[in-house]
Amino acid sequence: LRCLWTYLAVCMHQGMYMLLGLDRTANSELEHLLLALCTPVGLLVNFYVLSEVLVIIQHRGQMRVERMARKQWNREVMDAMQLSPCLRMRIEAYFTFQQIHGSGIVFHDFFND
Repeated sequence: LRCLWTYLAVCMHQGMYMLLGLDRTANSELEHLLLALCTPVGLLVNFYVLSEVLVIIQHRGQMRVERMARKQWNREVMDAMQLSPCLRMRIEAYFTFQQIHGSGIVFHDFFND
């Protein structure tokens, strides 16, 4: 099992070198075989990990944009309705609580009259 982890680490290492565009040289036939067979595996794993990280970063940015748009829409509605400052603060506190906790069931329990 330890030998497998060693080869996997070498694959990741060589895959990262190939991802960066660096040529790798081998000193023996076994190293040539390792580079020929295992480096593409390491390269694919690196591509998969990097793509997942990029998707997470993009999703986080999109969520931030949606949150800001929702907050702006709430402010515009409160301005159009000409609500009192006290009521505006309560509504903004409610939406902030909703943003932090993210569960509709909790809101129904807390804000049920």
